[in-house]
Amino acid sequence: MTIIYNQIKDNQRQAIVLRSTNNKKLSSRNKRKWRYFVSGAGEYLGHIKLTFLFLAPVLAIGGFWLLIFGQTISADYKIYNLKQELSQIEEEINNLNEEVAAATSIEKVEKWAEENNFVKVKNFSYFDLSNKNLAQR
Repeated sequence: MTIIYNQIKDNQRQAIVLRSTNNKKLSSRNKRKWRYFVSGAGEYLGHIKLTFLFLAPVLAIGGFWLLIFGQTISADYKIYNLKQELSQIEEEINNLNEEVAAATSIEKVEKWAEENNFVKVKNFSYFDLSNKNLAQR
């Protein structure tokens, strides 16, 4: 509270009382309100500290969001690369299967058998183990 005396004619002094809002007592009802908290915190911590106090959680949440966003982009890129590698490997497997099919074609097997003196079989019977006589035809 500041008191200023104003001199008027005839040596009379008139007192002017200026009340400062800084010394205002808050009721218990008003203490819970947000604006009184902000103004009180601004007085005690200073505006820079108050700004940092309120911006720090926002910056932390923003940083975590960027971290998660970056990890998802990285994971998507890895998945894309793995899909590309998988398609290349599948293509190689298909080419190898075609080569195997060509290598084991009936004509090539017959040609190889003739070159190695194999005889063509006309009658083919399975080995019968239920017969006690193992010397079969």
